[in-house]
Amino acid sequence: MRIGIRGIGVWGPGIRDWDGFCALVAGKPHDAGWQAPAPAAIPARERRRAPLMVRLAVEVAGQACTNAGIDAHDIATVFASSMGDTEITDYLCRTLAGESKMLSPTRFHNSVHNAPAGYWSISSANRAPSSSVAASRESFPAAMLEACVQSTAEARPVLLVVSDIVVPGPLGEVYPIGEPFGAALLLDADVSDDDAWTVTVEPQPDRPAWPTPGHPVLAALAENNPAARSVALLEAVAGNGGGPLQWPLNGSTGLRMARVTAIDGE
Repeated sequence: MRIGIRGIGVWGPGIRDWDGFCALVAGKPHDAGWQAPAPAAIPARERRRAPLMVRLAVEVAGQACTNAGIDAHDIATVFASSMGDTEITDYLCRTLAGESKMLSPTRFHNSVHNAPAGYWSISSANRAPSSSVAASRESFPAAMLEACVQSTAEARPVLLVVSDIVVPGPLGEVYPIGEPFGAALLLDADVSDDDAWTVTVEPQPDRPAWPTPGHPVLAALAENNPAARSVALLEAVAGNGGGPLQWPLNGSTGLRMARVTAIDGE
């Protein structure tokens, strides 16, 4: 599958958008401090109640659509997270293990895995199809494959959003995730001259090793956050090409991105 990358959104430690990511790759000074996003797409009242996982996913989704110059209300979406909202999971477990067992209704309804997709669809008036993917550490490549297949089969753009936040409490000892990170890609199988970048995506019949980003900050981020496994692809785009790149999908198969290339460089 040959897929055009029309827009990118990204948010992480010291990274506030695609321009900031490119500046980091280019070797410019980097402040690694974390700042929680406040996505303009969510009304202020709702934004105050929205958990970090939702705000992170909606922020990068909006960035990707803006970067692509595409109206957000008619874009199919694939949201992915390895563990969902781990802060709320920790809260639910602690509360149910305590004496009162009285759960906050707001936090409970935000605990579902497709909460970010719900907030996005409401805030952007989007009624297009949406999927929410969970595949543990392999969530990014699994969601990438899902989004590319959808775009190819349905001949429509698909917005891929991946995000993961810190796992607190006892669960974090079993499934540690470092600093929060989110990224979004506006993908389209209908490749045109308007697309700055393309990537050829194909499954492979064996499990490869994880790709390692060249920048040490990004390599550490990818090692500690499943959603940040996407940064090897983002780095290739920001660094003017590269490949092939490979990601494991499960215990026996992988996903190969054979080329990352600028259209005007073909």
